[in-house]
Amino acid sequence: MVEKLEKTPSIYVALSCRECFGKTALCIGLSLIFKENGLKVGYFKPLGWGDFNYKGVKTDEDAALMKETLRLKESVQTIAPILLNYHYLEKLSLMDREVLLETIEENYRKISEDKD
Repeated sequence: MVEKLEKTPSIYVALSCRECFGKTALCIGLSLIFKENGLKVGYFKPLGWGDFNYKGVKTDEDAALMKETLRLKESVQTIAPILLNYHYLEKLSLMDREVLLETIEENYRKISEDKD
């Protein structure tokens, strides 16, 4: 069973059914403002698109952009641990729900370490 996460200040940005709507730009802007004010920031995208090549690793384009822009120490595999493709519904339906949730929780804990 997945344990309850410790309370970590977070901002969750989501907009269903809409791509290219500025979510990543919003996250970059907020993150840079927070960093300028001395806060330690991170970025986590539990489900990403695995169609981008970042230094020889298939990952989500937003994860790679945020890693570079914010100079994050975490790997892109930690930032975007579950990668989907065009047939994502089929892939998700075949995955064990507990394993999926544990993967998300484990990587979120890594991302949120030492962050404000």
